[in-house]
Amino acid sequence: MLYFIRLDSLRFIAFLLVFWAHNFAPCFEVWKETSWHIFLTPFFDTGTNGVHIFFVISGFLITFLLIKEHKVSGRINIRNFYLRRVLRIWPLYYLIMVIGIFVLPNITSIFEFCGSYWMNLSFLNNLNAYESRNCFSTNIVIAWSVAIEEQFYLFWPIVFFILKKKKHLIIFCILVLITSIIYTGVMYDYFSTVGNLVYLMVGCLGAIFYSKYQVKFDITFLKSKLWLWLMIGFLCITMLLINSLVLKAIITPLFYLYFVLYAIINNSGKITLFSKLGRYTYGMYFYHPIISVFVRILFDKLGISYLDNGINYAMSSIIALGSTIVVSIFSYTYFEGYFLNLKSKLSIVKTRI
Repeated sequence: MLYFIRLDSLRFIAFLLVFWAHNFAPCFEVWKETSWHIFLTPFFDTGTNGVHIFFVISGFLITFLLIKEHKVSGRINIRNFYLRRVLRIWPLYYLIMVIGIFVLPNITSIFEFCGSYWMNLSFLNNLNAYESRNCFSTNIVIAWSVAIEEQFYLFWPIVFFILKKKKHLIIFCILVLITSIIYTGVMYDYFSTVGNLVYLMVGCLGAIFYSKYQVKFDITFLKSKLWLWLMIGFLCITMLLINSLVLKAIITPLFYLYFVLYAIINNSGKITLFSKLGRYTYGMYFYHPIISVFVRILFDKLGISYLDNGINYAMSSIIALGSTIVVSIFSYTYFEGYFLNLKSKLSIVKTRI
């Protein structure tokens, strides 16, 4: 069975970066009025980093599994690939869509929906987010990144099937990567599929090279914990000093790929709390905006002021985090798990359910 323990830890860290930006960062709004805000902003606006790490992980894992499947069976079963993705992505995605579009807005105006029904239901909501940027639907806007991944899953196995030779795949990835970087420089949009393909392609390239040179990778500096901390430090410096979107689009994906490779290479060891929680991050990612709003509604009902009180806001965020973890574990066990069992029956390369 193919299971990367530490990659689950990285998934949970990526989720925490997103959660921090959406919940804990507002606790420090008062800091924005100080002369230090320029230096602190990158460390509060961490949601982008978390989403991009998810993209690199997805690009790496999907490509690595396709390579393994081709090696084991001699071919790629595209039909089963799509079915596996449907069973993993669609059940929770459409549950959140139904709750966020049709249920919550009819319960309270706090959960307004002002987007396009068909775009959200057809995995085009990243384009809808662009069109409705002045009217975000708090409960479902988080799904924009899942839409981009689903769009990637739609074309990538076909490309993989057509371009059977790895050198052709590498050339394709590099061309798409360059196009994405140019797009970022010319007409950057945070929600754009093209603009975010650089992160997915870097993950794909990482998987292609790692699968080919795995033995060499496993004995390089990538295994060193000292280098891990150095890379984290270099990433922080990059976030702090580089303002160019193009340079960030070139540099930061390489850092994220390094973290993925570090997790893959250092796969041995005991299962930590982060690696245990990492398997539930898909649910955490989707549930946390709704749960966070409910917690703040509860604080309002109890008369606990939090908008002008950093400590109370932090407390609401801690409660929201704990509640999100509990709900996500329950969802994974009693809802998503049923579909994941079906998914495993369609897998040639067995992975952790």
